[in-house]
Amino acid sequence: MIYLGITDDRREIRENLEQIFARFKDLEVVWIARDGADAVAQIKAQATPSPQVLLMDIEMRPMDGIEATQRIKS
Repeated sequence: MIYLGITDDRREIRENLEQIFARFKDLEVVWIARDGADAVAQIKAQATPSPQVLLMDIEMRPMDGIEATQRIKS
């Protein structure tokens, strides 16, 4: 099983990605975040399996995807 985290500031994109990945039996979306700050918070508070793959939008506010990825990696 591959665990996936999705981060995008547009609700319709998050919902579309979740629907697409729900079709794959070997993927599980473990969380969905609305921006980079939310993604960092979700990683810190992770009670379910941590995602092995992150889909991260680059341009978001208040924290963009690059900064969020750097914080998650550290």
